Amino acid sequence: MKCVCFMILFFHHAFSETFRLVGPDVPLYAVTGSDLVLPCLIEPKTSAVDMRVEWFRPDTKNSLVHLYTDHTVINLGQIPSYKGRTALSDEKLEKGDASLLLANVQVSDEGKYKCYIVAETLYDDFTVQVKVEAVGTEPLITLESFDHSGGFSLLCESKNWRPEPEVLWLGDEGINLSGGVTETHRDGEFFSVQQRITVLNGDAGRFYCRVQQRHHMKETELIISNQIFSAWKTAVICVSVGSLIMIIGIGFVVFMSWKVKRWRKEYAEKVLEVQTSLKKPGDNRLHGVDFSPVQWAAVVVALCNSDKELEEFNLKKYMSSDEGVRRLRPVIQSTKGAVLAGCDLTEKSCEVLSSVLSLNSSSLKHLNLSNNKLKDSGVKLLSAGLENPHCKLEILRLWGCDLTEKSCEVLSSVLSLNSSSLKHLDLDNNKLKDSGVKLLSAGLENPHCKLEILELRRCIITDEGFTALASALKSNPSSRLRELQLYQNYPGESGVKLLKDLQEDPQCNLKKLYF
Repeated sequence: MKCVCFMILFFHHAFSETFRLVGPDVPLYAVTGSDLVLPCLIEPKTSAVDMRVEWFRPDTKNSLVHLYTDHTVINLGQIPSYKGRTALSDEKLEKGDASLLLANVQVSDEGKYKCYIVAETLYDDFTVQVKVEAVGTEPLITLESFDHSGGFSLLCESKNWRPEPEVLWLGDEGINLSGGVTETHRDGEFFSVQQRITVLNGDAGRFYCRVQQRHHMKETELIISNQIFSAWKTAVICVSVGSLIMIIGIGFVVFMSWKVKRWRKEYAEKVLEVQTSLKKPGDNRLHGVDFSPVQWAAVVVALCNSDKELEEFNLKKYMSSDEGVRRLRPVIQSTKGAVLAGCDLTEKSCEVLSSVLSLNSSSLKHLNLSNNKLKDSGVKLLSAGLENPHCKLEILRLWGCDLTEKSCEVLSSVLSLNSSSLKHLDLDNNKLKDSGVKLLSAGLENPHCKLEILELRRCIITDEGFTALASALKSNPSSRLRELQLYQNYPGESGVKLLKDLQEDPQCNLKKLYF
């Protein structure tokens, strides 16, 4: 009996020290309309029935996918598109399996999913990538025309694939044939493909068009006989010879005329196109276009000289990359608000933006860099501009940028400057922890701090961090902070009480407190 008790105490102590979450280290693939299980296992295997299990999308702000806590599913605030499509198994939870069932997979489900489990003061998370595929239509082969080389032109088409598929032409016994360039057209989230091949006289036989992805394939067969070549060749030759000279002459004149007009009007037309786009909010026609240097210059001129002052600039409409920030730097400099969220930016863009913030001529007051992999090194580069006396920035959003306590130290220094204009700071969904919040509190404690709104949702803050914030605000009677967002952290009773007491103090400006 004593031995049994000793073993129970031993395993309890071992689990209380640590646990970790494991799952696949490769992306999961699913076809639209199917069901998918997102694995998340506790090691060592331990019941998760009494734990908090949260699944969310780390790349979106309103990110809740499924929440299990206090033995109950609480999906208040769940992303609407997941309603009724997610579930955890009670039986599996008892075995340490917190895998999520995602039913009727949709294209919008593609992305990263984080499994986050808390047991008392212990926690861990695991991220899994989901790739959504759509299997398109059966390939359609069309006999287009008689080619000048003496053969047929065959066209293969297929629609509604995702991601973009590969097109192959095969001959008898599966031999690969050389087709033309694949033409790809995008309709929303889906791809349509076309590819042509020329079948020469004497090459009669079976031809296969195959459209395939990583996991899926569809194929169509066409049989070409020698009689088809004879019938087409007689008809086409009679018409072609009489028209050839006329077509060449007219074609040459038309081509040269078009070429000259294009050279003359390229710049003006691109300016007009961008100006038209500015008048249609939400228009995304310019994104992904491979502009020439002349066209990029036209884009910048059109944006900087639009009919109305550019209140907000959204980089996603043009080029979601560091290169886009570099090319469109003059536009960012002239706008009041720059939305660069979710544009695959790195620290390279922070260096460019720092130079923009340092300019006395810059109009930038609102900068949204959320959901980019900037990391602490990027914030360090950005701080050079934030600390410049010419910087006019009032709102800075950095949620989901892979930041740690190192960034808090840099931003605390910025908040302490008398020249800083920063009033709203969003650091949601970063692993700042208590150590980072303590560093940030040093800036809030400074009398020069002008910050009015601070957002720290899901930053792994406990009672120690809450207490540091309360202490900083109490020691700075001139603090302007009126709103503090601490939702989805792990507050303790003492820290929360200090903040609530501070909120009730008539001498304190803190009016809105969320946790």
